[in-house]
Amino acid sequence: MGKEDPDEGSAKIVGANVEMSYFEQNQADALDLDKTVIQIIQGASEGQSYNELRALLGQFLFKGDDVEKKVEYLSGGEKARLSLCCMMLRSANLLILDEPTNHLGKILTVKVYVKCDKVVAPGR
Repeated sequence: MGKEDPDEGSAKIVGANVEMSYFEQNQADALDLDKTVIQIIQGASEGQSYNELRALLGQFLFKGDDVEKKVEYLSGGEKARLSLCCMMLRSANLLILDEPTNHLGKILTVKVYVKCDKVVAPGR
């Protein structure tokens, strides 16, 4: 994604209307620690309603009062989930994931990949 020079060869994204989204290993470090979960997701929103955002947060296990937690009090896994949740709001059709599940448990990791599959390939 332009951050590292390859040792050899090259790679490029080829295709019409490709919208890429990249999830770095340290993606969660970019979150504003002073904001709440709901404030972060609203800032990443592209016009989704409050109820749609709450439903999406629920799919990433942020339910009830969890959405009012400040980011600084979230665990590494919760921050990773919040970052992935924000990523799901983008209109990308190509997701590049650099070890997105480092801080997630095994069961949640499966849920994340299932969610990505449903967003990218609905109806499969």
